[in-house]
Amino acid sequence: MSGKTLNPLNRENKLNSILMRTELSMVLIIAVLFLIAAFGTKNFLTAYNLTNILKQCAIIGVISVAETYIIITGGIDISCGAIVGMSTLMVAICQAAGMGIPLSMCVAVVVALICGTFNAVLVYEFNVPAFVATLGTQTILRGLIKVISNGGTVNGLEKSFADFASNSALYIPNLAIIWLAIAVICFLI
Repeated sequence: MSGKTLNPLNRENKLNSILMRTELSMVLIIAVLFLIAAFGTKNFLTAYNLTNILKQCAIIGVISVAETYIIITGGIDISCGAIVGMSTLMVAICQAAGMGIPLSMCVAVVVALICGTFNAVLVYEFNVPAFVATLGTQTILRGLIKVISNGGTVNGLEKSFADFASNSALYIPNLAIIWLAIAVICFLI
């Protein structure tokens, strides 16, 4: 016989190695939670709720794509959320002051670049561990956000800018489409 014989133990080991993978475990846990929520409540599977979940996941998803690149290169950045918070605060302040959407978004990108550069200088020039540097940056930025915003919200966003986050294309939220586009582009890079 020239073919290989199938060893039942070998198949069992392969099955165990597949089931022990972290990725599969996470998918199974999410699927179980989804099913519990779907059958345990009457509003979970409504179009409104699923759209809302997609909108909320999109923001975290974009940050996760960026954080994935950082982790793949051997780093860690705890301050991503705080940098996004500071950038969005700058967009709101700039638009409330009368700046247009493109200019306010440019200001937000510059603020994010400054924060990222600050982290890089701490880590690479002063040899501060990335975890410590970015944790400190997160704390500083969160404090600055509270001081600058007086602990409240900033009103005055242009209606078209605010509506963009609320609108959908083909029943898919705009934010989820951006998340998908960023994920695909980063996957291809």
